[in-house]
Amino acid sequence: MPVAGALPGEAYAAIWGPVARGGVRPGEASGGTKTRQAILGGFGARGFAHAPLLAETLASDLCGEPSPLERTSREALHPARFAWRALKKGG
Repeated sequence: MPVAGALPGEAYAAIWGPVARGGVRPGEASGGTKTRQAILGGFGARGFAHAPLLAETLASDLCGEPSPLERTSREALHPARFAWRALKKGG
């Protein structure tokens, strides 16, 4: 599955670790991902079809504009999903 979005920062584990273990969700939904680095990749054979939409999604995210994708779709593509999975497994 492609990856598109801001890379999780060093504070990601500190902010979201307690949530992964059943704690209360912080008020800032994107806490710990506000870095100056972003990634867009992992397209494979369908890159020709997916790249323009995901590039627009990433650009709108970086510029603070509304995204062309729904929230659940953006979360499924976000690079922090790997860090979240590691936190849920206890790492």
